[in-house]
Amino acid sequence: MAAILFIISCELPDKPVIHAPDAPAAPILVPDDRSLSVSWTRVTSADSYEVWVNTSNNMPTASLFGTPVKGTGTKVTGLENGIVYYIWLKAVNVSGTSVFGPSSNAVPAIPLAAPATPAAPVIIPGSQQLQVTWTADPNASAYEVWMHTENNLPAAVNMGNFTAPRLISRV
Repeated sequence: MAAILFIISCELPDKPVIHAPDAPAAPILVPDDRSLSVSWTRVTSADSYEVWVNTSNNMPTASLFGTPVKGTGTKVTGLENGIVYYIWLKAVNVSGTSVFGPSSNAVPAIPLAAPATPAAPVIIPGSQQLQVTWTADPNASAYEVWMHTENNLPAAVNMGNFTAPRLISRV
């Protein structure tokens, strides 16, 4: 009887085996008009990231936004102002996709414009009082009124915050 000998050889690849990446940390969200800017920390071994969006904190019903992102940030557009949006990330590489990372949430809104620098006020002197009037700015919610007997801002005294553009003050 003749014996048959089989030899099986196996070569190990030069590269280590790559596993699916770990889940990303919660993203950082910055609201804008009808959009959210989304950024995150890079995950080791991730080649790209999936961005998932929902109006409730419910991963299973979230929708994938666009195509996988190669970098560590994107802008989610087409949103409705005044609605809370939840964002999750998944990291992707050739071996697979991570589980969902923790969510973050934000509300898109039209950014408020900074108030303009006020023009010089109109001052009407009275008996131990001054009437101070200025032009209101629609983006201002209050005004700081500072006073001094000379044009010397470092020495001026803050008279308070006022919501109306008129102030009668004792001098």
